[in-house]
Amino acid sequence: MDWIQVWRFATAIMGGATYDELVESGAIKTQKDKECFAEAMTNPVQYAIEVPDSEIGGACSMSDELFRFLTGEGDDPFEKAYSGGSRSDAGRYAAQVRWQNNQKKQESPKESKRLGRRFDPKNRKKGVKVSTPKEALNEIARGNLVEMESAEEAYTALSKLGKFIKDAKKDGEKVKINVCKISVPGTNLFCGESIATEEHPDGVPRVQMPQLSGIPIKGSRADKMPRIDDEGNVDIGKLFTEEYLANLDPPVRTVEAEVPASSLRASQSELKGKTVAYMMSEDGQKTLDDPKAVIYVSRDGYIIDGHHRWAGKVGRDLQDGKTGDVNIRVRRIDMPIMEVLDAALDFAESEIEPKSA
Repeated sequence: MDWIQVWRFATAIMGGATYDELVESGAIKTQKDKECFAEAMTNPVQYAIEVPDSEIGGACSMSDELFRFLTGEGDDPFEKAYSGGSRSDAGRYAAQVRWQNNQKKQESPKESKRLGRRFDPKNRKKGVKVSTPKEALNEIARGNLVEMESAEEAYTALSKLGKFIKDAKKDGEKVKINVCKISVPGTNLFCGESIATEEHPDGVPRVQMPQLSGIPIKGSRADKMPRIDDEGNVDIGKLFTEEYLANLDPPVRTVEAEVPASSLRASQSELKGKTVAYMMSEDGQKTLDDPKAVIYVSRDGYIIDGHHRWAGKVGRDLQDGKTGDVNIRVRRIDMPIMEVLDAALDFAESEIEPKSA
């Protein structure tokens, strides 16, 4: 891994740059660039702060395109996304301020007003080492966290998930598979960096996390929205970003982009095996190719809503034994994850019925 390049991209991410913007600006051109960007996305705060200065060599070690983008020279694709044209004087000033802010070495908030103080994921328990996909599925069915030896084995386990659940049902067994129990050393899969708190050190339960879809509360703004399925659910994602966040003071921007699926991190600690098994099926794979489908993510690369679609994309990505070459469409909210969770919880509770466990 080119750690200087990882630092460059981490610095750009902390400044608000997205994958699409960096591609458009010419900063991402090669497969190596994509891999370094994916690595930077796993923990941009850490990489922007902790890579030794001796390895970085200062800003002059950046590619010309990335340096121009961050320091305000040339066209700013981020500004284009909102103005439809080249950078204005105000846009140039904003880019320069963004670059200066990159140098301040600030970390994202470690506490949520709604969920409490964040628990350091480094202190979470380790998984049981397994040697075969079947062994992994059996351990997960028992509720144990497992550690797969490679991306290929993780893919094999996911591909067998549907049959495993069906066979257990035939035998009269009820199995509860949580795909978050699968971990792969050297990656952020699947939920090793999910949001945990002092109250919930193994991960905040899904029922306590915000959901941007559900049954609307009668009389709410969401109740006026079209239903997305026969159960009467609505999607409040756009309402959250375009009505709620956009009207905060200062307003919070949201931009659509396309990023490697494996570069994102799960915020919740539960992924339903049955749903992931469907995503891995032939019909589910077709669902993943819907060009209109997007998931919501925070500025620091955490998924807010759309975990199962993401898991399906990651499953596809794992098929060749490596990660980083399957992209997913996202709406990137310009807030760190702990702040987004508070905002989404505040908003969702006034619009949709609470989820049951």
